[in-house]
Amino acid sequence: VAAGPMAPVVHNLGGVPESDVKAIATYVASIMGQPAAERQERADKALAIARAAETAIGPYVPEPDKQARASTEAKVQSGAQLYAGSCAVCHSAAQRPPGAASSNALHLSLSSSVSLPTPTNLIRIILQGMAPPDGERGSFMPGFAGAYTDAQIASLVTYLRASYSDGPEWRDVEREVRDARQRFAQGRE
Repeated sequence: VAAGPMAPVVHNLGGVPESDVKAIATYVASIMGQPAAERQERADKALAIARAAETAIGPYVPEPDKQARASTEAKVQSGAQLYAGSCAVCHSAAQRPPGAASSNALHLSLSSSVSLPTPTNLIRIILQGMAPPDGERGSFMPGFAGAYTDAQIASLVTYLRASYSDGPEWRDVEREVRDARQRFAQGRE
């Protein structure tokens, strides 16, 4: 799933032969080299979580680790409720029936936006959503800028980071949300 400046790249790759896409992927992998052991371990963990969610019975709303729970318990719990009410229906494999429009929604343990050093991209996606170019098929996610307050979005972002990434807690999430909403309102994002 691609949004922002990568969306046209992914869109354009959708129209080329699969052999070309594989050749490009092979080339990129060859110059990247083998992942460091720590990165491979994180990737294996994320894949295991996503695979477990695919076979889960009932909604999959992961529990954040104890460290995150201790430092931001109220935000994480509030974020978990928002996730269960608005996000799990698409991003939780247990809640999406095969063939449903949401059946291709990315499992968030595999999302680069949740693992980045800053929450900016994740906040932008939550505020603006994602949509394919006009008249074309593609991934869709509604934006929540009009549905949630800055505090609610900050809680959701905090929950997602704590639950779907092993990265450190993001700092100043509320400020990041406020800044992103302001850029969005001014049409700069």
